Amino acid sequence: MRIRVRHFKLGELVFLSQLDMVNTILHALRRARIPFALSEGFSPKPKISYGLPLPVGAGSLAEYFDLILEKRIDPEKARKMLDKQVPDLLGIRSVWEISGEEPALQAAVSAAEYYIWQKVSGSDIDNFVNNFLDQEKWDYVDSKGRKKDLKELMFNFDYLGIRQGLAGFKVTAAAGSKKNFRPADFCDLIQKNSKGKIQTPGRILRCELFSGGENEPLTPFSGG
Repeated sequence: MRIRVRHFKLGELVFLSQLDMVNTILHALRRARIPFALSEGFSPKPKISYGLPLPVGAGSLAEYFDLILEKRIDPEKARKMLDKQVPDLLGIRSVWEISGEEPALQAAVSAAEYYIWQKVSGSDIDNFVNNFLDQEKWDYVDSKGRKKDLKELMFNFDYLGIRQGLAGFKVTAAAGSKKNFRPADFCDLIQKNSKGKIQTPGRILRCELFSGGENEPLTPFSGG
């Protein structure tokens, strides 16, 4: 039996590295006595695979991992068993059975939805953002000298206005091994274009992962 697990990662846990989060989940699976299958070989490991890694410092409502079980178990029972063993800020939202033919998470992910908030320290922010949105390209050079057009990676972009001194953005953009939007790149780019009126680092929350895109509609992973 193969199951897909959706969980969140919030609060102080946003500073956990991917490796720390993996270890936390593995310990929770053992404490919950979930009947997971093991790989063969000298050092058997749980047959588990993870979704798109989350940047350290970002929160998420949509973290995923797939797990192969050695015997069938009711998905809702598995959710309750596991949820009791993870930290409160890493709660298990849902568990459902998936086909053994389903592509691996990292191969299937093509887009992600983020909320991004950045501190503002100037006036006329709305006018700057509207002009920024009208630009044909958002050229960016990353820390390794690679040039990219961040706007080309976008499926959808909404400016949410300013609240409590923070400019808000809702972004659905390419994610995965082929094309990958990095929220930190966007925060850096908009700070530079605003000449410091909008500051970085920003607060980042990933809300969902999607498959599809390009010539087909985006399909959220939060099925079940």
